[in-house]
Amino acid sequence: MNPFGDDYTSLSIEELLDKNKELTQKLYAIEGSSPIYDQLVNMRDMVMLEYSERLQIQAMKSKKATEVLDIGTIASTTYDVDYRDDATKFIHNVAHSYKDKNE
Repeated sequence: MNPFGDDYTSLSIEELLDKNKELTQKLYAIEGSSPIYDQLVNMRDMVMLEYSERLQIQAMKSKKATEVLDIGTIASTTYDVDYRDDATKFIHNVAHSYKDKNE
């Protein structure tokens, strides 16, 4: 429910644009320090929110179903970081080379 008593959901798109124009003209006619100025700005914001929602609904209805784009498969390689020092790596590699020869 709109706190200002106006229901903008029942207006057509053309009526929303007319209402926005009307509120904008009223804003130009009054001073910015007036308490009514903030109320008119909020009312105009609500009109524009309703208008943008309507446009988004129309865009979504007119959009065709989105198709999934098949880009194929991707080959991936996982690299693990070896945090051992060089001496430990050397000993490990030598031990595995002897182990592989015996099998």
